[in-house]
Amino acid sequence: MLLTMNGAGSSDAMEPHMPHQQARVSSQGVGHKRFCWAIFSGWCAIVVVTSLRHEFWRDEVRALSLAMDARSLWDLSGLLQNEGHPMLWYALLWIAYHATGSKLVLPVLSVLIGGSAVLMFLFHAPLPRSTKALFVLSGLALYDYTVMARNYGISVLLLFVFAWLYPVRQNHPILLAIVLALLCNTNVHSLLLACPLGGLWAWDLFVHRRTLFPSGQVVRYALAVTIVAAGVFISLATMWPTGQSVVSDQSVYTASQVLRAVLTTLEDPALTFHNIAPSPRRLLGFPGNVLLVGSMLGLIRRPAPLCAALAGWLALSVLFHVVYFSDYRHQGLFLAFLLTLYWIVLAADNSPRQVGLLDNVARVGLHGCVPVMLAILVGTGGYRVYQDLVHQNSASKAFGSFLRRHPEYATSILIGEPDYALESVRYYADNRLYIVREKRFGYTVRFLRSAQQQLSLGELLRVAWEVQTRERRDVLIALGHLDQFDPRHPQNPVTSIAYSFGRTFTWSEEELNAWNASTAPVRQFADDVTGDEQYTIYRLVAPPPR
Repeated sequence: MLLTMNGAGSSDAMEPHMPHQQARVSSQGVGHKRFCWAIFSGWCAIVVVTSLRHEFWRDEVRALSLAMDARSLWDLSGLLQNEGHPMLWYALLWIAYHATGSKLVLPVLSVLIGGSAVLMFLFHAPLPRSTKALFVLSGLALYDYTVMARNYGISVLLLFVFAWLYPVRQNHPILLAIVLALLCNTNVHSLLLACPLGGLWAWDLFVHRRTLFPSGQVVRYALAVTIVAAGVFISLATMWPTGQSVVSDQSVYTASQVLRAVLTTLEDPALTFHNIAPSPRRLLGFPGNVLLVGSMLGLIRRPAPLCAALAGWLALSVLFHVVYFSDYRHQGLFLAFLLTLYWIVLAADNSPRQVGLLDNVARVGLHGCVPVMLAILVGTGGYRVYQDLVHQNSASKAFGSFLRRHPEYATSILIGEPDYALESVRYYADNRLYIVREKRFGYTVRFLRSAQQQLSLGELLRVAWEVQTRERRDVLIALGHLDQFDPRHPQNPVTSIAYSFGRTFTWSEEELNAWNASTAPVRQFADDVTGDEQYTIYRLVAPPPR
């Protein structure tokens, strides 16, 4: 399949009576269906086994906790203030949990969403089989968008639904608008990617078509625009941080910072996409830049989709430079976005084979750069699956199992330092959590300036004893910072730790003596834990000295 075209550069090359990609798939017959089911079966086997072994960490369980704590969807919207994410994933969890009452909705919903995206991609995308297999077996589809239960899998599903519906956009503009509005409400990355898709749609509608709408369609398209605009507004209103947030500093979001990010991106295109387009350090990013730029230039015969790809790349890169650094799952959304654009272009391409410079560039992009990037993700995906199967991502699962096996701790109150390290325990145990820095019970830490930023070992001990006395329940303290601090063997001359979100934990020799006299170690959960959710559990045995 070549990226060639008749006309000025739009993907609107045919009348959309039925999705062109469906016709292509059906024409390939039984062999293609067997290929798809074989790949999907392998995907299912790996994902199910890994999901059963997976230990949920705080960012995964935090979304479920907020959904469990909300009395209504309206209440949920209030709890999401300063979360930095739109509402869609939380709303789905809220509906599923309140319908079933089971925490299992977290992995089940994530795998169902990821599986739906994989099925749609395999059976409907008009892409080469090798590309399909590589994406489905990459770390994105195998792990980060399925096993890891977060909102990014919804983004991929909605991107693919948009591509599948795009050929019938004239008949169903409202449906396509709803998909875009939902995409805006998955995460900030998808909000940025939804805008180029909307721009592509507008180009095909108003520029390439060059005809007036019948009066009946004007109302439908006006409603479609309203739906998309409402989706953008709701997403921004939900995500926008207040001045109390310590996670997002609005003061650095300046025009000069954005301009600097744009210039850095143009100088080194793959700098913030190092996981999907890596380069050896000695080669100064050259191979990664070739892969990333080449994968977009595969759309060179289609100016509108190419511009959409460039806009999405630039928007995400600026986000990663200015707001926060990117991770594997964030960068992977751009690759899913690229596949969406290729899907749209190839579904509308019924032009004869051509040979020329631009056609050769397009071939290299689609059949060269994109498969190489996906092959890299297959390798890293295998590593991520292996790590999860062989090692512990978090100690929360082991700690929760310990609490369930020991009835004497069934009603114990848990206190953590760092406090957020215990957020994931809620999935595995029902013990209440007390957040010392906020002086309240709760299952999710609020990263606000009003929270206590400095905490000492002595104050932690005093508050724990006060809670135990007041609540008449044993208190277990999960003390982290294992690499920097061991209260029973203090060999490090350092007496304070500064860590994430502007927080500081301090101790003195006197506080260490009081701690060792008032607590007894229960068990350490750190062996073979690759993440930072590892800790030693202590129980209170005597009141701290006054």
